[in-house]
Amino acid sequence: QFKVTRWSQDPYALGAYSDFQHPEACEEDRTALAEREGRLFFAGEAAVPNMVGAQCTHGAVLSGAAAAVDVLAQLGLRDGRMLDLLYDRGPLGLDVGMLVDALAGDVCDTGSEAEAPAPKRHCSEDPGAL
Repeated sequence: QFKVTRWSQDPYALGAYSDFQHPEACEEDRTALAEREGRLFFAGEAAVPNMVGAQCTHGAVLSGAAAAVDVLAQLGLRDGRMLDLLYDRGPLGLDVGMLVDALAGDVCDTGSEAEAPAPKRHCSEDPGAL
């Protein structure tokens, strides 16, 4: 099963994407774009540093996941499964392997803690992991 999109015909996107083309643009611009404003959190490929994936799909995914973790923390809804996604040496403080598992449904769609799979190792602990 697949879905074809016509990004250039989408009335909300019109084929647009974010990109700092101005010669004076810098990483501080991305940092400023990602800053939280009160209860409003920002995420997306334009809101991550180049080394994390600026202007790339994986940068958008990582940025969205990091913002979601921040929102849950702000609401006091951190649980053990969400904490598994955190990794201080990972991009944006996330464990990429655990995030991939969570997005694939292997971690967060378990229904209860009793059904949760065995804890997984951080990416840096498994050289074969993403």
